[in-house]
Amino acid sequence: MAEELKAFLNYLLLERNYSPNTIAAYERDILDFQEFLQGKSFLSVNEVDLKQFLVDILRKNRSRRTAARKMVALRSFYRFLKRCGFIKENPALSLEIPKIPKTLPEVLTVDEVFKVIEGQENSTPTGMRNRALLELFYGAGLRIGEIAGLTLNDLDLTQGYVRVTGKGRRQRIVPLGKYALDSLKLYLEAGRPAFKPKSEKLFLNQQGEGLTVRGIRYLISQIVKKAGLSRKITPHTFRHSYATHLLEGGADIRAVQELLGHKRLSTTEIYTHLSKERLREVYLRTHPRSREEKNDV
Repeated sequence: MAEELKAFLNYLLLERNYSPNTIAAYERDILDFQEFLQGKSFLSVNEVDLKQFLVDILRKNRSRRTAARKMVALRSFYRFLKRCGFIKENPALSLEIPKIPKTLPEVLTVDEVFKVIEGQENSTPTGMRNRALLELFYGAGLRIGEIAGLTLNDLDLTQGYVRVTGKGRRQRIVPLGKYALDSLKLYLEAGRPAFKPKSEKLFLNQQGEGLTVRGIRYLISQIVKKAGLSRKITPHTFRHSYATHLLEGGADIRAVQELLGHKRLSTTEIYTHLSKERLREVYLRTHPRSREEKNDV
């Protein structure tokens, strides 16, 4: 690995406090660029090289979101190289990031959420674990990486909260409702010991080790499939549903921002658009004056 890339990755870890997953994503994107350069040094790159790389990505039918992510990584990389004296001029200074069309996230109805959660049996260790897992996804709005990283020490069931380490290793305290607390207590008392724990991670696999992000994603896909939901539902769908249902219930957007661990309010605002869109759909579907009616003659 090039010395300048090692320095950049250490900067992300030690100074920016980025998570291992985020750093790995930056590394992959920059190494993709290095492969594209075919032996040319990072330090001799010019603006044309960067633009050609963008064209190459899009020519390979990669999504605009993928292209934008790689350009953001490279822009950060070259900003760092300029600041640290590796290069005299920043070739990415005027690099434009492809615009990504804004799309509203997929959200479950309350009935759909209940159907998925209540479909988990509380009579087996696996069922207890899965139900507690789902209650944290929906009842606390956690990201999949946050759930995978939870340890026993992050729970305070007496006070009713969980300590979450989110993006940028920022920590936040998230309250837990009755259903989540009851499910977690049952899992910890009767479910988790059956997995013969070898780890302090909260959620365990059949080998007693902590469930990985990949393992949780597969688990959720199987649970959703069994529930008979035909739409594409991911672990993040439960987080979207959590935020949307809070706002629909009258929660303050800044409170939702804090609960979700969003750094910027603008990130949370997409859920207000989603909430309004859902209300509009209900109105158009149900109100007699929302559509043209045929007049009786």
